[in-house]
Amino acid sequence: MKTSTDQIFPPPLKTEAAAAKGGVPAILHAVDIFEFLKDRGNEPATMTEIAAALQMNPSTCFNILRTLEAAALLARDDDSKRYRLGVGLRELAAAVGGEDAVLLAARHRAAEFVSAYKLIMLLCNQAEDGSFVVVDKLRGRPDPRGTVPLGGRVPPNGAVLSKAFYAHRPEREVDEMLEVHGLPARTNSSITEIADFKAQLAEVRERGYSISLGEYELDYNAVGAAVLDPEGEPVMLMIVTGHASFMPRRLIPAIGERLRQAADDVTTSAYHLPSPVGGGPAGGGSTKAGRIHKHQSRSRRRAARDEGRSRAL
Repeated sequence: MKTSTDQIFPPPLKTEAAAAKGGVPAILHAVDIFEFLKDRGNEPATMTEIAAALQMNPSTCFNILRTLEAAALLARDDDSKRYRLGVGLRELAAAVGGEDAVLLAARHRAAEFVSAYKLIMLLCNQAEDGSFVVVDKLRGRPDPRGTVPLGGRVPPNGAVLSKAFYAHRPEREVDEMLEVHGLPARTNSSITEIADFKAQLAEVRERGYSISLGEYELDYNAVGAAVLDPEGEPVMLMIVTGHASFMPRRLIPAIGERLRQAADDVTTSAYHLPSPVGGGPAGGGSTKAGRIHKHQSRSRRRAARDEGRSRAL
């Protein structure tokens, strides 16, 4: 028999998930939302889609989503009304791992970039097998066909990524990669000659970003820039990609310069380097651009040194 206290303060209702797992329903719902977005590769979803997939009351789902958004644990696009995992989760993960300063800085700069230019950006690291792994993906517009998903991999000779990365590696490493993986003709625009590939690496070192014009998939263009550590080593790749109608050839130089600047900003923030004084074009009077070129010079000197040692052996 219920007491008067029970009648005045009825016990909270539990969802089926709460009954099965034990715990606070609202928190369990939040965890389910995180897992739902994670399982779909952080593909943005509307409140209606989330509520239906998780069999949640729409009003409850709405309130939880807005609460998580306020805490930056979810991010909401005002135009599409869709939710995705938020930067606050990255910050929590960094506090646990203690090693994601570059990723956090890149994620923050990438979010600003895609918001301003409505493009797709991939943040990539090199895996032990030499392939490039997409560790984060930000969308300023719906995903174009064929874009690598979050957690997906691109081979070591993967066009824009390969050029952005190996432009800052010793020539012996470039030769090793080419010997193992070659330069396949994925499209009729693909670079298949070693001399042409190495010429493009030199151009990347000079201007600070790589370009792919339909080389990996026809009608899709991409620009890539490496985040360099204080020694000039590439520690992350920032890749902007999209259909040629959104990234036409005439806009590639402007996108490339902005992406190079974004990667440079990540270096400054992640490694606590002095902020630039004044501005200027790449290779001009900018302190920041000068530092990147210094990093690139270190990369070239190191590559030449390592090549000399290789020949001596």
